[in-house]
Amino acid sequence: APAGSTASGSCTVCPAGSAVQTGTCTQCTAGTFSLAGSTTCGNCAANTFSAAGASTCGACAAGSTSAAGSSDCTVCPAGSAVVTGTCSSCAAGKFSVAGSTVCTNCAVNTFSAAGSSVCTNCDGGSTSAAGSTVCTVCAAGSAVQTGSCTQC
Repeated sequence: APAGSTASGSCTVCPAGSAVQTGTCTQCTAGTFSLAGSTTCGNCAANTFSAAGASTCGACAAGSTSAAGSSDCTVCPAGSAVVTGTCSSCAAGKFSVAGSTVCTNCAVNTFSAAGSSVCTNCDGGSTSAAGSTVCTVCAAGSAVQTGSCTQC
């Protein structure tokens, strides 16, 4: 029988989403796919997924990832974002919510540690620039005004 078909007196081409295994067409498992007439099911690439019997793999939604051969995608947790196909922790001075594609700088007068889902407000008498990892205490004789320490 020709490749991708069964031998039962006449040739039957296996449909997309299945492949020949021990002389019969067998559905591809979740995380794999095949075109019509295929002899094997191939793994879905990283950052794609499929259900059983798939003829193609679907792309993961923005803010989610998957390993090769996956049946579903995983949403990146808060404090991380998708970077070159994987969930990566946000750097200090940045934050993100779950499913983010980028980490965002903390606002003026806030700060964060690496992997943060929120930024923390500076205490009274201290300030920070946008994207800061710490707050700076204003020197004696100065106070926080419009986001910076100003001499009284």
